[in-house]
Amino acid sequence: MPVASITNLINRKYKSFICESTVYRWIHKFPILGFSDTMALKPAVGDVWLMNETIIKILGEKFIIFDLMDMNTRFLLSTSIFSYSDAGNINGSLQIGIAKAGKIPTTLVLLKRYRHNDAIELPQQLNQKCCVNIVYGYNSTCLRTKFFSFYKRDKLFHGIKKMETIQKIINSWIFHYNYRKNNRGLLNKSPAEKALNSKSQMRTISTCIL
Repeated sequence: MPVASITNLINRKYKSFICESTVYRWIHKFPILGFSDTMALKPAVGDVWLMNETIIKILGEKFIIFDLMDMNTRFLLSTSIFSYSDAGNINGSLQIGIAKAGKIPTTLVLLKRYRHNDAIELPQQLNQKCCVNIVYGYNSTCLRTKFFSFYKRDKLFHGIKKMETIQKIINSWIFHYNYRKNNRGLLNKSPAEKALNSKSQMRTISTCIL
């Protein structure tokens, strides 16, 4: 929704006058604060994780985005952006997810097209760091549909000139997706409502959302 439409909606609903520049600052400020406030939370995720690869272009250059999601709760554990795809970068994204969840998955499903050499080398390189069963699931439409909403996020990168801005968008999306966005596959609950069970964690979520 455009900033002008959001501003008009707020002014009509609350009978106030807020300018577009104020709403623009809110949009940039509060998702980042929410992301920071929820970084320490540990989601109770399952043992099967999905890693999706998306190729985007920024100012004519190709970049790779790796999104790591728990299949059970659909909680987004990490999003990383690199200028190329290899086992080292995939392992780096996996390590971020492991640190967030506080556990190692038993199975990692890679939703990526691999050349023959990649399919041989990648599991060996990953399993040197942690014991994970590697499965290739690119042709599974059912698994790929879990990432369909991420395509809207990728459109936000068009016209961006600074990597710092891209990282802010990624962090804002992680907060929005995990804590604000209701998921049909979770009976219209957010991934955080599914993955975070303790009362203290739920209080943190309520404070951040409000």
